[in-house]
Amino acid sequence: MASGKTKLQKTQIKDAEVYQVVIVGAGFSGLAMGIRLKEKGIDDFVILERATEVGGTWRDNTYPGCACDVPSVLYSYSFEQNPDWSTSFSGAAEIQAYILRCVEKHGLRRHVRFGHGVASAVWNDTAGEWLVTDEAGRAYRARTVVCAVGGLVNPAAVDIPGLDDFKGPVVHTARWDSDLDLAGKRVAVIGTGASAVQLIPAIQPKVAALTVFQRTPHWVLPKPDFAMPLAVRAAFRRSVLLQRAVRSGVFAFADAVMGPAIVYNTPLTQALETYGRRHIARHIRDPELRRKVTPTFRFGCKRMLVCS
Repeated sequence: MASGKTKLQKTQIKDAEVYQVVIVGAGFSGLAMGIRLKEKGIDDFVILERATEVGGTWRDNTYPGCACDVPSVLYSYSFEQNPDWSTSFSGAAEIQAYILRCVEKHGLRRHVRFGHGVASAVWNDTAGEWLVTDEAGRAYRARTVVCAVGGLVNPAAVDIPGLDDFKGPVVHTARWDSDLDLAGKRVAVIGTGASAVQLIPAIQPKVAALTVFQRTPHWVLPKPDFAMPLAVRAAFRRSVLLQRAVRSGVFAFADAVMGPAIVYNTPLTQALETYGRRHIARHIRDPELRRKVTPTFRFGCKRMLVCS
């Protein structure tokens, strides 16, 4: 078997396409790497993407209500800011459109190989290079490999006894079926994380009944989502420096104020917990349900969620 493997690798090395850099994944990170390489005058690279389009998370997630829970002014490349976000927290389709514009502007599409899922990457110490093989057996040689795959790129399948006998449709938010009609249906949602707090309010008015299965409650705060004023968008278009200043200010607040408040038990931490409890009390009258959705841990021990 060892000799057969060696023979196969020799064949792959002989037939391999040679690049200076191989990038795995055409999401935000992989595309940013491609843009920076071109800025440095390095055009000899390929981006291997297993899907049929760029975008990563924002290509894959199309469930109702899908949006970013990071302010729009932060959610872009620092070198390619978007002055025309329509809301303070952008939706998935708008973010994907932004990514596609960046790809066209920087001429990245010709570097991307779609339908090329990477199967292995082996370092050849003698040659001082990587041998990358995709799922179809195609090979690539490069001195540098950049792994830009997302940590949650593969949705976690739930292992529930009896699920195989369930007669209705079963979908994951990251693999949403756009033809799925939930109107008048009895729906169960498993999980109360960042995707669930967007999906549940979006489908609740349409369904006949909705059951939510929760393992651990989260601290949930109101999402300050609003339409971006036309005057602000116009000002950002006129002045890149102004948008950079606003972006820097939001970053500074997050790092200097919110960061320490989450890490340490500061008065702001306690104030956020109080705000979270009042938010729950305002929307849930049933004392037992209120108890179930109120965290028993300090603010910041799990990811904070925001919900419109």
